[in-house]
Amino acid sequence: MPLLPELRREAERRGGLAAGAPLDAAAAFTLVRDMPWVPTADPLPVVTLAAWQGHDASKHYLLRELLHELGYASMLIACTHAWSLEAAPWATGEARALLEEGPVPDVHTFLRVDSDAGWGTVDATWPLAAAVLGFPANERWLPGREMRVAADPEELYHVPDDADPEEFRRRLLDAHLDERDPRARERRRAFRSATVRCIERAAAAPNGRS
Repeated sequence: MPLLPELRREAERRGGLAAGAPLDAAAAFTLVRDMPWVPTADPLPVVTLAAWQGHDASKHYLLRELLHELGYASMLIACTHAWSLEAAPWATGEARALLEEGPVPDVHTFLRVDSDAGWGTVDATWPLAAAVLGFPANERWLPGREMRVAADPEELYHVPDDADPEEFRRRLLDAHLDERDPRARERRRAFRSATVRCIERAAAAPNGRS
């Protein structure tokens, strides 16, 4: 099922796109980027679109499908990384307390996209509104340019085109967590949940910070 018509309907209904406005790659990137970040989101693109929320993997699964419909070739990239006080200066409250205990291992997903300007990195993880907190949100679509990746990659993996991207990510995550301490899974879940609360508290604060 084509996703661009549904993206337009949802975006117009939610006020993110004016009626009849162009829905090009730049607009699709902006709309997906600004969907709320939710760590437990369903990975299926159609569900991400209907729920209008996602995490790094689900947002990029959706964006890849949208870009394909717009005629762009792309590849999914997964990388291992670890959240730390240096990598997550935006962390407050419980999230910061967890990082003070030590790094939190995780896996991040983003895109490499081909355009007339060549291949470039595209990362739509964090909503632009979170940039005021220090989240590395990318402001605009820049064909052929290298956007800032929302994590500090340790090892990079090209997700094969014929692979189930979510199964690939989960296997990589399991292997990465198994290399760490026995509490790695619990600490990762807690940190990702606490990250949502960081964003929510900041959004509720009068000056955009908690």
